Amino acid sequence: MSPSGERFIIELQRVKQIYFKDHSLFYSTFAIQEQSKRGDWNYKLAAVYTIGILDFLVDDHEPDVLYHAQLKDQHNRLFYDKLNFIYLVLPRFNRQAHELLILQDKWLYAFKHLHELDRIPSELQETIFQRLFATAQIAQLHAEERQVYETSLKDYRDFMSAQDTAHLEGYQEGELVGIEKGKQLGLEEGKRETTRRLLAKGMNVEQVADLVGLSLEVVATF
Repeated sequence: MSPSGERFIIELQRVKQIYFKDHSLFYSTFAIQEQSKRGDWNYKLAAVYTIGILDFLVDDHEPDVLYHAQLKDQHNRLFYDKLNFIYLVLPRFNRQAHELLILQDKWLYAFKHLHELDRIPSELQETIFQRLFATAQIAQLHAEERQVYETSLKDYRDFMSAQDTAHLEGYQEGELVGIEKGKQLGLEEGKRETTRRLLAKGMNVEQVADLVGLSLEVVATF
């Protein structure tokens, strides 16, 4: 839900469903019904956007990559502008990496080819795509590698939890300054340990720096 109240339903669909439009309409009703209020209510609704990233065609005759549907009357005039179905139809997007001119094209290319890329194309060097590829790489780790990553995060979070407890107790005992220094040292050590483990699993310096929150220069020293 956005700060102004709009509802967004976002899903990735790899396989076509016979009743896909029914599926979209069904789930949009949840975002509508949850807006009901007890007591006096005038039925005013916030807009609902169902956004689908699709690896199949919505309609065979539809030529566009961006498919946008709304409710219209018998004269093809807009009847209701708060219910929107927006689909990114990936099979209709055929641009190559060197043809990506705007951010929308870059996102479509990333969505369509993410599963087959073993490195980040030079055309997708913005920070947001660095984060996207880093997240995707973690999701594709083998079970053992994923366990190592999750363990490193757990160790880091456990350490932080212990430090937060010590911070609270130290505050209560009037030792806030010393605890803050210890907490900062512990935070830095936790980041270093996580960095070492991720680099050991083959992740590159840029991805690790973005995930852990350290500079490229610091990560490069490990």
